[in-house]
Amino acid sequence: EPGFDVTDLGDSPGPKGAVCSPGGVWGDYIYIGDSNANAIERIDFFDTVSFFAGGAPDTQFPVGMVFGLGPASNFGTFLYVASYGSQRITRVDPSGIPSLFADSLVVSDVTFDPSGTYSTDLFWVEYFGGIHTITPGGVSTPFATGIQSSYFRFGPGGAWGTGLYATSNNAVPGIGIITIDSFGNSSLFSGGMNIPEQ
Repeated sequence: EPGFDVTDLGDSPGPKGAVCSPGGVWGDYIYIGDSNANAIERIDFFDTVSFFAGGAPDTQFPVGMVFGLGPASNFGTFLYVASYGSQRITRVDPSGIPSLFADSLVVSDVTFDPSGTYSTDLFWVEYFGGIHTITPGGVSTPFATGIQSSYFRFGPGGAWGTGLYATSNNAVPGIGIITIDSFGNSSLFSGGMNIPEQ
């Protein structure tokens, strides 16, 4: 496309999710969930791909990832990983050591609400089974039920607000992108899509 440059940032055989590091103890990397290797890899600015963490069941088929809220938070300085293959949420410390954070059903994505409007809990999506919250102690609670979603993100603010946007594959509230308010109620935001994933 005119005006755009495309740069190859390295090769990973089975990328399913990626997140940029916040710097600090995590360095300057893009962290990638490699579903073929059941591992977390990272790419530096020189396009070098290296192994960071892995091993079934800790990172079996990793799909979604989010960094913890930092040392002052109850969630600490960890990388939280949705391990779809092992049905668990794994947390990885900055040295690359994974550990079980919580068992889940078929988890496909994890994220935090950056605004605090919804809560400071970790949110996770059960693949086609609704959105849940999970406390720093690993206690999970249903948040938005009756939706078939696989991925979600919070709005960055501004024109997009701070609401929760998720993919939807069921007729109600609609196939496409839905919004979910802080009470867990969903409504169609953009329709006309065919099996939206991410």
